[in-house]
Amino acid sequence: MQGVISLRDGSHLYQMFVPSDLHGQGIGRQLWQHLLTTLADKPHTEAITVKASTGAVPVYQRFGFAATGVRTESNGVAYVPMIFNFSTSTQQEP
Repeated sequence: MQGVISLRDGSHLYQMFVPSDLHGQGIGRQLWQHLLTTLADKPHTEAITVKASTGAVPVYQRFGFAATGVRTESNGVAYVPMIFNFSTSTQQEP
């Protein structure tokens, strides 16, 4: 497996995973681009939310996500709530 990406309820990025030994090879960006292409056929989707693990925040920022809150911990898992707005987000190059 090189990676996985999945949505919940059509607009919440529930899971994006790339094994650590494959980090830095552009696999996450390919998964993200595939998701955006898939959603292009669904114009009613205005934004995507994610509860980003603290280590993944910079990756999501490069994809155009912005934090919507502060670091939060739930059931021992730390995350930062983030959002990607199709109308305002800009992606950075890798």
